[in-house]
Amino acid sequence: MLALRAAAGSRRWARMSLCAGRFVVTRIVRPRLACRGCEAICQAPLPSRAIERGRPGPGLLADVLVAKYGDHLPLYRQSQIFEREGIDLDRSTLADWVGKSTALPEPLADAIGRHVLGGAAIFADDTPIKLQAPGNGKTRTARIWAYLWTAPLCKAFGDLRRTFGAATTSCSETAGLDEIRGTAPKYVGGHEAR
Repeated sequence: MLALRAAAGSRRWARMSLCAGRFVVTRIVRPRLACRGCEAICQAPLPSRAIERGRPGPGLLADVLVAKYGDHLPLYRQSQIFEREGIDLDRSTLADWVGKSTALPEPLADAIGRHVLGGAAIFADDTPIKLQAPGNGKTRTARIWAYLWTAPLCKAFGDLRRTFGAATTSCSETAGLDEIRGTAPKYVGGHEAR
């Protein structure tokens, strides 16, 4: 027969979130229970967090990241905005959160990479743009890369040889290029439709 457990104190943990322009601190209380029979102490685990051992809730972290990368708001200015609201968040703390959050989308980036590399062809565009260098008011050259990929288009290698000529050696060589040019034929029931 199990003995009743008695409370042996608790540990408190707080998570901060941003809700519609106001700060909310969520306090999570996890009581520690001790078994009277065996003196073992147990406690519920903490809920999952975006940053291990970090205080920001997902809403606050998303707001900092969107303000930095989407709105181009530097971290020192975000720190000043938080200070006006009575929240002391130093720029170094915000920089630490931003740095640690870079690991969060890695599983998604890996899945996208596998999908893209599984295509028949990959095309890349390198576009130089002017970027203002901080501090001196001058610009430097930065780059934006755009990628386009195609899925395997051929149902049968014979269809492609008949359509694109005998010089075609593989389905990915011609199918991807013609799809990009917009000249790839459409197939309906195995026959070419124009």
